[in-house]
Amino acid sequence: MAVSTPTYTTSIHDSPTLLPENLASFVTAASLAARLSLRCSSVFVEALFEAAKYGTVLSLGISRQALTNALATAKRLHTLTYPTSDKAVSEAESNGFLRVLDKYTNLGIYIVHNTFTLAELFALSGLQLTSQTVKSGFKTAEESVRIIDGIFGSNETSRAIASIITLVHRELMQDPEFELARTGKMTILAGLTKAMTTFAVLQFVTHKRMMKQIKFTVLWEGLVLEEEEDDNNALVHFEKPPKDMIRELEQVLVQSMDDTLYEITTTTQRTTTTTTRIQPVSKEPKDAKYVVVRSDEESQQAFMAVVDRPSSAPTGRELVLASPKPTQGDKKINVVVSALSQKMTRKQVDRQEKYGEKDGSLIAGSIVASDSKKGLFLKGAQALTRANRKQLIRQRRSSTGNVLTIPSLSPINENSPRIYRSHSISNSTTLATTFTSSSSASATPKALPSIITTNITTSTNVNLLTTTTDPHVPHQHLVSNIARFMRYASAAYGEAFMKILGIGNIPSVFKSSSHHPNHHAFAHHTGVALDDILLSSYTDRTILTMHHPSIHELVHYVTVDHAAQAIVLTCRGTLGLSDVLTDLTCSYSDVNLPEIDSGEFKAHGGMLEAAQMLAKEKGKVFRAIRDGLDQHPNYGLVLCGHSLGGGVASLVGVLWSEKNTQGNFVLSPSSGLAAGRPIHCYVYGPPCVMSYDLSQYCRGLVTSVVHRYDIVSCLSLGLLKDFKNVAVSLQAEADVADQILAKVINRYRTTTVDDSEDDWFWALIKTMRADMRADKLYPPSTVYTVELIPSRHKQYRAVLSRCDDIQARFSEIVFSRTMFMDHSPTMYEKVIRQLCRGFFGQDRAYENL
Repeated sequence: MAVSTPTYTTSIHDSPTLLPENLASFVTAASLAARLSLRCSSVFVEALFEAAKYGTVLSLGISRQALTNALATAKRLHTLTYPTSDKAVSEAESNGFLRVLDKYTNLGIYIVHNTFTLAELFALSGLQLTSQTVKSGFKTAEESVRIIDGIFGSNETSRAIASIITLVHRELMQDPEFELARTGKMTILAGLTKAMTTFAVLQFVTHKRMMKQIKFTVLWEGLVLEEEEDDNNALVHFEKPPKDMIRELEQVLVQSMDDTLYEITTTTQRTTTTTTRIQPVSKEPKDAKYVVVRSDEESQQAFMAVVDRPSSAPTGRELVLASPKPTQGDKKINVVVSALSQKMTRKQVDRQEKYGEKDGSLIAGSIVASDSKKGLFLKGAQALTRANRKQLIRQRRSSTGNVLTIPSLSPINENSPRIYRSHSISNSTTLATTFTSSSSASATPKALPSIITTNITTSTNVNLLTTTTDPHVPHQHLVSNIARFMRYASAAYGEAFMKILGIGNIPSVFKSSSHHPNHHAFAHHTGVALDDILLSSYTDRTILTMHHPSIHELVHYVTVDHAAQAIVLTCRGTLGLSDVLTDLTCSYSDVNLPEIDSGEFKAHGGMLEAAQMLAKEKGKVFRAIRDGLDQHPNYGLVLCGHSLGGGVASLVGVLWSEKNTQGNFVLSPSSGLAAGRPIHCYVYGPPCVMSYDLSQYCRGLVTSVVHRYDIVSCLSLGLLKDFKNVAVSLQAEADVADQILAKVINRYRTTTVDDSEDDWFWALIKTMRADMRADKLYPPSTVYTVELIPSRHKQYRAVLSRCDDIQARFSEIVFSRTMFMDHSPTMYEKVIRQLCRGFFGQDRAYENL
């Protein structure tokens, strides 16, 4: 039976401030006055510098023009003073005076112009640098004052900090069941540290056994090649021509030097046949299984050779890959060879299997291909219904271009009928399965699996992966939707943070416009137009806007996605003091849903308040979404976000939705939005935001994606209660922790593994878990996990799974070296990008969705 965790549902607004109320109010008033003075001073100083810039440009421009006019006027006066008779003009021209005068006058004008231009450049650069330094100083001072006000003033952030401190103090110092509380703060810290360390060590040595007991359903698994690091976006990748081709070209040039332009095409064909025989030792050869794989590979590449005479050297842009120098007489000839096209490779694989004795037909078997799914299904059904089915031959053919195919056939679900899928990163892969029968009775295995023939294309929804269909929004494949809205979630972090983390290919400079730079970055990464951003947290910001310390609504974007036919609300993850305080306000709060009996529903207190702020009818977010849905009557609503943004987005979806008569989630009438429209949430790395019952209620409403051992998806207040119980148990048995560490260290020092020690470790961690029964929060269901596991050289195994037991998986932290990095939006984008490359068979499938 679960042990209850104390819940403190007092609102932040009712909590006391960190300092006494009178002193906190004084700090807030002084902070406001200081910030106003700093803001006014910044505006005044900026105006002074702008005036200085304009004054400098104007004065230097007038001076430059005056000197230039003076020199030009002097030249004209000297020209007019000379006599105009032909004889006098010829004498003047003869001594060259006018030419010298014209030359030095132009030189003087040039020197004056450039001198004043350089002076203007240096003056403006100095003024700009000084202006930016002063403005940065004012902003830093204003932000420092705001932080001090947020911590010690009379505002929501100060109350939140006080509330968090009070909550931790109650849990650690005022819990009557926590025996270490009576021994002092250092004992508490040491006990909790020992508990976490001991549990982490035990979990490490029993990790494989633990993961086997957690129920997962593998939806897709395949090998993908590592993306090239160098110039992946180039249209043509040039390669050095083979040496054999250069030698042949030299011979041709020696024999004939009349032509200057040669086209060279190299075609390479390889055929490989591999035969594998599997035979039980105790049985006859007729019971053996033969597998023959024949691979035909053809590569083709085109080059252009230009014979260049010594008088015409090659340009700097030409790629000189070889310079054979045949001679004709004493003249040297240069040859420039460059690749015209990328190396194209086509590979055909024939795979045949047979039970029984080997014969020639197995090697010479033809490939059976069909242009339609219907033909494949009919042939497979006819083969399976034959009464005298004695022999099974499965032939497989795949043809690819540019990309190497990774053939792999594995069942998606062991408990269901076996469904075979081609794991390939080529968009032209086709899987054809045929069956033939033989009269040999001994060639048939005792049990034949049920096989479904499938023709794989980029738009095929296969069995378990047809999760996102009507009436979900958008009406596209699950993998497509996960990839599309991952870009939204990561783009919400803004231009600067995306560049720091290397998210997307963000240009260094955007075109100047009235939009905020974060709007440009968001539109660039998601593929939406700037005008389709209906609202964001950066829309109404002006120089006079004062942001007071508060637990404000999350940074958000409201956009129209015409491709997905949806209005999209994107919430940003943790990136600021107020976001951190929202995370740390981790007490459990009741969730009241008028449509159902929600008496047992609990949620993360801070995230629930943030969700309620976004969902309030008088807010700008609500109005923007309502107007967007009204303007697009056929569009649904999608909410997405990463980390904190994902948790808040899922709670907003819970507050705005209800189940219709078909059991599908739609916008509820109480939400105030267009009732009956489909709604769905896509969240990435979501925190533990809701109780188990509420998480199960969200099935069909929320799609949660968790990357490997992401620690954020396992953290909740109940874990603190769990480790308190473990710390008390370890204190009662002081030698247990030392024994665990000694046995683990000895385990990795020796080469032999003692099975009895494994059982001892497993029994011990099960005993610890028996004390870890506090009520916890969980990510919203349905939860999908994504992994990218190194397989071979430059190959990774991408795995998409569905977690069928979130209590077992997310009730404790899975300690790992990568548990913090696994939460990064950069890692989520990397793994989902590789998943798309493998599943859809296109190198840029993630970017093109």
